[in-house]
Amino acid sequence: MHKLLIFVHLILGLLSLKLNAQYNLVPNSSFEIYSSCPTTSGQIMFATPWQIPNNGTPDYFHRCSSTFGVPSYCNCSSVYQQPNLGDAYVGIWCWNYITDTREYIQIQLLDTLTINDCYVISFYTNLVNWAKIACNNIGVYLSDTAINSTSLLMEYPTQIKNFNNEIITDTLDWHRIEGIYVANGSELFLTIGNFNNDLTTDTLTVNFSNSNAAYYFIDDVSVISIDSIPGGMPAYAGADTNVIVGDSVFIGQKISNLNCNWYNAIGSLIASGTSGIYVNPTASTFYVVEQNLCGVITYDTVNVTVLPTSVYELQNENNIRLYPNPNNGSFTIIHNLEGKNYVLEIIDLMGKIVHSENITAAQQEISTQQLSKGLYLVNLKTNTDKLVHITKMSIVR
Repeated sequence: MHKLLIFVHLILGLLSLKLNAQYNLVPNSSFEIYSSCPTTSGQIMFATPWQIPNNGTPDYFHRCSSTFGVPSYCNCSSVYQQPNLGDAYVGIWCWNYITDTREYIQIQLLDTLTINDCYVISFYTNLVNWAKIACNNIGVYLSDTAINSTSLLMEYPTQIKNFNNEIITDTLDWHRIEGIYVANGSELFLTIGNFNNDLTTDTLTVNFSNSNAAYYFIDDVSVISIDSIPGGMPAYAGADTNVIVGDSVFIGQKISNLNCNWYNAIGSLIASGTSGIYVNPTASTFYVVEQNLCGVITYDTVNVTVLPTSVYELQNENNIRLYPNPNNGSFTIIHNLEGKNYVLEIIDLMGKIVHSENITAAQQEISTQQLSKGLYLVNLKTNTDKLVHITKMSIVR
């Protein structure tokens, strides 16, 4: 019965190339289909057609198993990790106290990649909570033929790694590793793991357990042609955000090999060749990203509001309310501050004060019908310019 399910799964995957607008070239991409439930370590081959390309023993975890099930496996109550998708995932050693010890998983794609086509390749990973070490270099290697080795370390040039090849330390949430790849036209196999030796792998001690190794779960692997994605992959500068003055904030996306140029509000180039950057503006402003994805150029903008201090701190320090919010340009401010001589300022995302008004009552109506719809910063200050309250306000029409 399991073999029939596997056969049907592969046939449906091939048919999807014809029937679906967007398709994943990785069969059994989240390890759901199995020939047998795992009972011990090293049984990734039960998640047909995944294979082991070296002498490692990558582990297969499925909800059907009583010993290597999910979320708790090996009857170990200290591990509680739900799959990112479905009922299964795998686990591999990406660094070990034994020199150059690695594990890998390998799959044959449903079809050969098309020459010069662009693909978005991704998978999700998560550091097991009992691991003492976290590392970088976890990535994808695409090859024309299956790779095999009798050693534990396989040194191949990975095409996709984590953004900026950062060390992955998250033991709670699944972390998406994603990148853009332009095909040579003969790639048919995908292998996941750490293809760097110990000398070129960065590590970080994350807890004080006895497991002196970096063990990662893997789930939800995909290879998707960008041409098959409805609407493609337009530029994305990130959601509008706030930053405390003096701090930095990340804007954009964490996608490897995505060619983007970044410009500030006056049109000056501030970064190139990266899908995301950290910025530390001194005043509220905006940034523009220009994305060149395989010859398709798109743009997006993100607004960054600079706050003099935490909105949360100031909102909780004083009992001040502004309602309704959002509003159509008219609202009421209520406060219980000592005295009644305060100044209310409304600031746009460029840092310009667009409305200023004296507050002389504990409850006062404010009219700003002249302002355009959008997001604004509302400050309440004393006559000596001391900030006592700050909040965001949306004007809708």
